[in-house]
Amino acid sequence: MERAAGDVPVHYVAHGEGRPVLVLHGAMADHREAEACFEPALGARDGYRRICPDLPGMGRTPAPASLRSAEDVLDVLLGFADEVAGPDAVLVGGHSAGAHYAQGIAARRPDRVSGLALVCPVPAGR
Repeated sequence: MERAAGDVPVHYVAHGEGRPVLVLHGAMADHREAEACFEPALGARDGYRRICPDLPGMGRTPAPASLRSAEDVLDVLLGFADEVAGPDAVLVGGHSAGAHYAQGIAARRPDRVSGLALVCPVPAGR
């Protein structure tokens, strides 16, 4: 599937129904890495819609020249979350660099994030 976040068409897959869970993969991977990391736990439970995007420049999501920093990527992810979750609060999970972005989403939108799951997060300041 694909959903536009600003001028970036974000490719993603979704599994299940219910409360939205944004699941972010690490660097140099695509949504399949996040699926492999989180699906064993989340897929065994009902009531969660797991949304796994390809981060910009990875998988099938392009990285236009307008994306020049991690903050720009974070802006895309925030727009994507708004598009796929609507007004609902989301749970956010991330592995490695995806955990870094998950923390950024929670910091920028604390009212929209109801929980975080971080696996091997990139240390702060790196």
